[in-house]
Amino acid sequence: MKRIRDSLSIVLTNNCDCQCRHCYMNSEPGTARDLDTSFWSGVLRRFAENQGKDVCFHGGEPLLHPGFARLLAEARGLGLATSIVTNALNFTGKLCSCWPRRTPMCWSA
Repeated sequence: MKRIRDSLSIVLTNNCDCQCRHCYMNSEPGTARDLDTSFWSGVLRRFAENQGKDVCFHGGEPLLHPGFARLLAEARGLGLATSIVTNALNFTGKLCSCWPRRTPMCWSA
């Protein structure tokens, strides 16, 4: 099988709790469009099976996706390096406990 690219960017959701005027993402209330967690799990598995190396979760605000913690853990379990583009407003409690050490983050708001 032909090798695919090393890096994968996943837009988990267009939902965001900031709704910044300068943002290109349509995050008005009621416009969230999320693919389910099992879909993204399949994407991660296929990417890792094809020697993918790095995955970046972003959106909208990826921390608002209901399956974010599971997908982050799954990516790490598959041996993928992970990074996240986030406004970090939802980085509390449950997410802190599953957050891998040394995960690159880019704060944006």
